[in-house]
Amino acid sequence: MKFLIKCFLTVGVLFLFNLHNLNASTSAKMIFFYPGEAGSTEDAAPILELFFEYLGSKISPFKISGKYFNERTTGIAYIKKDKPTIGIVSYPEMAQNSELYKNADILLLTRPWPDASEFVKYEMVAAKTPPPSEIISSEPMSVEFIKKNLFDNIPAASIVRTDRRMFFSLKKMASDELEVAAILTPAESYSLSKLSPDWAKNLIKIASSKPMPSAKLVLFSKWEGTEKLKKALLAMPDDPEGREILNELRLIGFSQPCAKGDRP
Repeated sequence: MKFLIKCFLTVGVLFLFNLHNLNASTSAKMIFFYPGEAGSTEDAAPILELFFEYLGSKISPFKISGKYFNERTTGIAYIKKDKPTIGIVSYPEMAQNSELYKNADILLLTRPWPDASEFVKYEMVAAKTPPPSEIISSEPMSVEFIKKNLFDNIPAASIVRTDRRMFFSLKKMASDELEVAAILTPAESYSLSKLSPDWAKNLIKIASSKPMPSAKLVLFSKWEGTEKLKKALLAMPDDPEGREILNELRLIGFSQPCAKGDRP
């Protein structure tokens, strides 16, 4: 009897061990990491659940779960502690924190709303010309990053600070209550162009940036579901349900990375 009990226990332990290994090989964690973007981790959870459920139906037996972060400290902490397999990471974050992503493989490029391009342009606006030397941006960006990737003619002595209430600040700029220039993301530029209040017309477009790569889909560690995932993501715009989910994520779709590099 004791021998049989030992056998049953051994089989049970082996079953649980194999089940754990199976789940580990079929499941992957994912991070959406856009420092400075709108929304919180909690706000994004419902649409991400739909996104992961949709992908799960297309890449079975593989499954994905994960979180969105728009704050650099918490996003980096998640990468270091939870070790996600996959991520969609903004280009400014990857370029300014390159050591964290040096071993990550680029799988796909995002095609963000509204232009559906793998390369995006930012705009600098101000209430007067020449613009003030202090610059605000909703995304955390250094002067060095801005000069290299966006506006190479800004003075090296410029002061750049992150502003999480961009449109509130734009209104103050237009009313001469705040003397700064603002770097706007493509989404912010589009939203500003659609505003009807008179104050919005008081802002001057100083310059359009050089084309900068969009966010990238990266692979942090090997995963057997990678190819299925890539195919499912590339096919999403052709499926009405997939297209609707992408729209909620402010994406038009994904594309293969260019063999010649990031720049057009």
